Amino acid sequence: MHFNGRKGDTALDAVQHALRPYGADHAKARIEARRRSPWVVHLRIIDPDFKGVDDVDRFNLIWSCLEKLPESVASQVSLLLLLTPAEAKKSPMNLDFEDVTSSPVA
Repeated sequence: MHFNGRKGDTALDAVQHALRPYGADHAKARIEARRRSPWVVHLRIIDPDFKGVDDVDRFNLIWSCLEKLPESVASQVSLLLLLTPAEAKKSPMNLDFEDVTSSPVA
């Protein structure tokens, strides 16, 4: 898992902790979260296991991990991008994570 943000960012720490079981069960998943502003976290998961899984089921799978977060943290997750590796290559939304000039707030 890869998380960008200030060291000691309790919201990112909580998101990372909440997604640890998913990462353990999906070894090929690439999980990234970025702090975009003091109130906004963007989360991207690229996982080959999403192949053949519709968007709603992907969301429900990940949200089942995140719903355990306190409301003050869960409400900061404003982007939840859930892609297969092939979809990531074509997704315009994925550019936010790939474009190094679009650096997260640190």
